[in-house]
Amino acid sequence: MREPDLDAKFTVDGVWWLPERPSVKVPGTLLVEGGRDTRLKLFGVLGDPIPNSSSGLRRFPIILGISDREEPCTLANTCEMGRSAEPSRQTVPTTELSTNRLYIGKHFPAASDVRFTSVDVGFTNLERWVGWGPFKGFFPASGIELRIEQPDLCRSVLDFVDSARSATLSIWSRVSATISLSEFGADYKVYLRVTPSAPSTLEWFLDYLFDARNLFTLLIGSPVYIETMTGFGDQVEYAPDVKRPEDVSIYFNMMPRPKTDPASPNDMPVRFESIRERAGEVFQAWFSNAQRLRLVCELFFGAQYNPQMYAESKFLNYTQALEVFHRVTRPRIYVPDEEYERYRQALEAAIPAEVPRRLRDKLETTLRYGNQCTLRDALRALIDSLEAYSRQRIAKNLKTFVNKVVDTRNYLTHGDECLKDKALSGFSGGEGLEEYYHVHQKLRALLTLHLLKFIGIPEPQVAYRVLRGL
Repeated sequence: MREPDLDAKFTVDGVWWLPERPSVKVPGTLLVEGGRDTRLKLFGVLGDPIPNSSSGLRRFPIILGISDREEPCTLANTCEMGRSAEPSRQTVPTTELSTNRLYIGKHFPAASDVRFTSVDVGFTNLERWVGWGPFKGFFPASGIELRIEQPDLCRSVLDFVDSARSATLSIWSRVSATISLSEFGADYKVYLRVTPSAPSTLEWFLDYLFDARNLFTLLIGSPVYIETMTGFGDQVEYAPDVKRPEDVSIYFNMMPRPKTDPASPNDMPVRFESIRERAGEVFQAWFSNAQRLRLVCELFFGAQYNPQMYAESKFLNYTQALEVFHRVTRPRIYVPDEEYERYRQALEAAIPAEVPRRLRDKLETTLRYGNQCTLRDALRALIDSLEAYSRQRIAKNLKTFVNKVVDTRNYLTHGDECLKDKALSGFSGGEGLEEYYHVHQKLRALLTLHLLKFIGIPEPQVAYRVLRGL
């Protein structure tokens, strides 16, 4: 079985056909460019002959293939990118197609058939976060001694039942070795396994992995990326009385992964060893609130996963994420809902009848959200709720810091020139970007502390690592 490395670059030579036309097979080569692009070049045409007058490019929900290594392949969501001129008797037409999903190891005749009973995923830095390795050794004067201190090749690290999503999440490690007459090699990997209560689509797993990725990013303190993905299906008999789940290597196009150094365990806000005894509670708190925090995560982690984002855009992401987090987790209001509803109705009734419809709609929308806290209120409340050490590291002068953040947000949102001198400098890549960087770090640290506290990790346990460098 091919190792499902999403960064791998390789080619697959074979024959390809449509599920509804299994007798018409076309030779071709699949080029996989490390998760960035997957293209199929066919020496022929799939499906019905193309009319001379037709220039439209076709889409294929499913294309099946078999490689020269006897590997079943399925391409999903594939479209034509170009065709050669109309064929003659002396030439073979060629077709170039681009695909978004590649499954090696099984044929899925229809898009609705692409379902898995569980999925194993390898994330970057997961081994360092777990903090345990099987390799031990020393170098005495007489030679080298190496040991693998693990009785089993596979070891369970954590099992967690997510009742909110009807799934089981497991973290486990594996040691694989290659031995020859002249060489010995061993590889250690930690995987995340997600097992829903019923076979599910790849989209379901990707949605779940979005929440898992964000949790690991929060705990590790830097972005993590999917390295490998393997899907498991039905139990099949590989030998007499020997059954195991069919495994499928999954490849899909994704944003290019930046070159980064491995995360240091000493810099991680929360290492696995520090929460080993209550890891299940931490995971439960995160996944049971994942949908509730979805917008917060999209804004907050979206800024961290996009290093090319403009400083102004990143600032807006962080401030909006903090405002939404405050609104979701502590919906403090100025007056009780019932009381405010009376005020709102009275204010709407007082709008003059001659007010244009568009202006009336804007005023009514403003009144609808008038009982919610402002960004200024949210920032003050979030900073005030921290312990003294954290408050001092983020904002030595609370009023000055909050005013600067609010004025900058208002300037970026409304373009009010009266606020330009009060806002952070450094627009359009000019001087002053260092000021933006420091405020980014403080806003990021502020929300990181609150997210960790929200899932049950005490502030004193993580404050030093989160706030170091501010």
